[in-house]
Amino acid sequence: MSNKRIDQPTGTETVGHEWDGIEELNTPLPRWWLWTFYACIAWSVVYVVLYPAWPMIDKATAGTLGWSSRGDLAKEMSAADAARQGVIAQIAATDIEALPDSPELMAQAIAGGIWLPQPQ
Repeated sequence: MSNKRIDQPTGTETVGHEWDGIEELNTPLPRWWLWTFYACIAWSVVYVVLYPAWPMIDKATAGTLGWSSRGDLAKEMSAADAARQGVIAQIAATDIEALPDSPELMAQAIAGGIWLPQPQ
């Protein structure tokens, strides 16, 4: 026995559910919404294939592009270390007691977190 009927004011079929006298209409989703939903599903499949997506015990799946945020970080750290090598060499060549006399080098040593032994 089906409780489905046509709603008189809207002309839409009901699904047979009723709560406190309110019946649920069987209205389909708008086409634009469905196509957007399908596009999101397709995009997620492409993303999972191209980028690391599924976490494993010790790493994530690699993805076909081979990109990883850890790899990007390693490249950025290498570039920053290479950029600082000149300043580090200047600081290393400067006598520790003479370093405060050079405000530029002292500022770089402090800002760069370069460990300087304290004079005794």
